[in-house]
Amino acid sequence: MNGRKPHPDQLPIHYGQSESPQPLPSQLAAIEAEREAIRWRLRLVFIESVMMAALLLGAGLAMNHGFRTALQNAVLVGIACLLTGMLLIGLSALTSRLLTRMSLWRQTLRKARSNKL
Repeated sequence: MNGRKPHPDQLPIHYGQSESPQPLPSQLAAIEAEREAIRWRLRLVFIESVMMAALLLGAGLAMNHGFRTALQNAVLVGIACLLTGMLLIGLSALTSRLLTRMSLWRQTLRKARSNKL
């Protein structure tokens, strides 16, 4: 387009864009499902971290270690579990995106090869 704005009485025409600006209901459902999956993963990592810290605190107290030592070790293990869980969630998301890009790349290569023939 030449950069001129249309007359105020005319409707602007946008070439190459979809007719409806709203995403389809199936796309909305997929986006919401992905959000819920991330929330559940975060909840699971948090609950597992708290459980590991509580188990370590209980084991430390059962073995007659000092309360402060047992609490310090439990907090350390809880933080380590939380960080490794977050790292695992991030790495799985990164791997998923990389695999999606690779599959799209392979599809474009196949289309290019079929067009040459």
